[in-house]
Amino acid sequence: LRLWREALGDGDNVARAYSIVWGCVAVAFTFLAARRSFGTAPAALGAMAMALASTQLHLAGEIRGYSMLTGLGAVLLWLLAGIDRDGSSPRRTIGVALVMLAMMLTHYFAFFFCSAAMLHLMLQLRGRSRWRMLAAVAAAGLVYLAIWGPFFREQLTHVRNETDAWLIDTEMPHAER
Repeated sequence: LRLWREALGDGDNVARAYSIVWGCVAVAFTFLAARRSFGTAPAALGAMAMALASTQLHLAGEIRGYSMLTGLGAVLLWLLAGIDRDGSSPRRTIGVALVMLAMMLTHYFAFFFCSAAMLHLMLQLRGRSRWRMLAAVAAAGLVYLAIWGPFFREQLTHVRNETDAWLIDTEMPHAER
């Protein structure tokens, strides 16, 4: 978002356009991934459902990372569909690792999606392809930890006091109510 705003200017509309572009990426790659796996007609229906989903439309208008995460998730699905159909290649392996890294740097909820994708890949791939994929994703994980690790440690000290304050029950114990 920072590079986007530096290139196109500052303002809410410019920032919202970033989310809208990522929403369009999500729709396009949903179509491409589904077409690889199921054919054109089901892919068109899936892309249409994605484009018209109320959550997708809502998130595309917000200045948050959710649209980017959805778009990157669709790119990852497209890569996985290619691996399922045509097998693993060094280019796809690097693509999966880079997209997973970008997803994890976008939002920590990506951990669950990346874990499911990795489980799928470990069940799908065999031999040298499996080890190559595991090494690439592990390398991406190390890069993620190197980039985000120091900030994560710093944030942990603030979570209890700032982020999850609404979870703390400050009233008398339940038995006394």
